Amino acid sequence: MDGTMLFFNQEKDYGFIRTADGERIAVNRAGFVAGHAPEGSCAGMPVHLTLAETDEGRIACGVSMAVQAEHGRARRRSAR
Repeated sequence: MDGTMLFFNQEKDYGFIRTADGERIAVNRAGFVAGHAPEGSCAGMPVHLTLAETDEGRIACGVSMAVQAEHGRARRRSAR
C-alpha cells in the first residue's frame, strides 16, 4: 500500500502516515524497514507500507521510503 508521511518525531520515535485511502495510520521506529527510518523533515515523502492489526488498532509496519525518479535539469538552449 502507498502513503505519505505526515510527520515523524525522532525524539519520541513515532509519527503518522496518510494512506492513499485517506486513513491516518500511526508508525513507530520499529515499523520501518532497516535503513528507511526518516531523518530530518519527512512531511510529504511518499512511502510504501503494510498495515497490521493490534489491540490498539491498525498500525503501519514494513514501511520504506518510496524511491522517487530523479528529474534531470533542463538544458538551456543557445540563442542562434
